Amino acid sequence: TPLLKRNPRSRIKQHQSGRRSGDQFCVYVHDYFVVPKLISEGSYKPSRGYLDELTKDYIQRNLSYRFCGFDTDNSIEIVRNLENKIKTGVFGYKPLLNGEE
Repeated sequence: TPLLKRNPRSRIKQHQSGRRSGDQFCVYVHDYFVVPKLISEGSYKPSRGYLDELTKDYIQRNLSYRFCGFDTDNSIEIVRNLENKIKTGVFGYKPLLNGEE
């Protein structure tokens, strides 16, 4: 998505698709949640688009999204500062997929 057309809603829509190609979030969900389930169940049968469907299903059944928008001259600084705080666990928990080590 071109930079000028990016916004939280377009990102969430992209993530909800479950398509791993070009979406790092979907790759993380696939690697951390979908693959371990497939391994533990021993139920994988290769077919085109199947892994993306499993990823989409996992995202839509198990994850929720929250966001707030900032429309100021320094909004990028505000967002990056807030993102860094969230990654460190300052609000009581660290994100599993993209928190700081």
